[in-house]
Amino acid sequence: MLRDKIKELIKILKERPGRRLYAALFVSCITVAIVSAIVLINTHIGYKEARDEYTGLRDDALQASEEDLTPADGQAVDQRDGIPDAEALLGINPDYTGWIRIEGTGIDYPVTLGQDNSRYMYRTFSGERSGSGCIFMDSRCAEGFEGPFAILYGHNMRDGSMFMGLHRYRDSSFLEDHPVITVFTPEGKELSYRIFSVRITDVWDGAFSLFGKGQEEIARYFSGHGAPDGSGSFLVLSTCTASEDDDERLLVFAALG
Repeated sequence: MLRDKIKELIKILKERPGRRLYAALFVSCITVAIVSAIVLINTHIGYKEARDEYTGLRDDALQASEEDLTPADGQAVDQRDGIPDAEALLGINPDYTGWIRIEGTGIDYPVTLGQDNSRYMYRTFSGERSGSGCIFMDSRCAEGFEGPFAILYGHNMRDGSMFMGLHRYRDSSFLEDHPVITVFTPEGKELSYRIFSVRITDVWDGAFSLFGKGQEEIARYFSGHGAPDGSGSFLVLSTCTASEDDDERLLVFAALG
């Protein structure tokens, strides 16, 4: 049908030169609409494929803890509330470095640590190309979650996935109700970080310049942003905002313990 319409317009252009401009504009609009529709469809397909992959990981790689296996109410256990099977996840991707879960945000994902910060920007945990990418740790955090601080990156996806849920922390009441970030390490440790600051900043924020600094200097930086006294290990979550400024970032700061 669209092909017939275009042929009809070409015929009008030949027979009525005065309508060429309007016809050309119409064809341009149709072309833009078609291209936009194709891009939109492909984007949604990519979102769905990424969602399906991570749903599958939660189904297959999360195992119930002993406590979960004997719930007080006797109801069936939701496997996704369990702890990650590190062996299975390392078998899928040797760059697996932990699992992050934040109640109320939809954030429940594996975390990777690659050789550089471009590897997982547009690749899922299994290595498939996708606009959703993967939650990944800055490659300069060589000690992983065992170091004095770690930065995790995730896209602010329109479908609500990845780190979009962090934007809920812009509401102070949400922070009061959901202050804990839980991380499971491949070694079997369960780390609980408590959020102490949520900031709108940019890519030049001091948090991105702490690599190679001493522990005292790192602690001093976070103390200046409200970290509890005596904190010795910190976690930074970073994602984009919906601003027209591509350099703007939402940062969530948390301290271990």
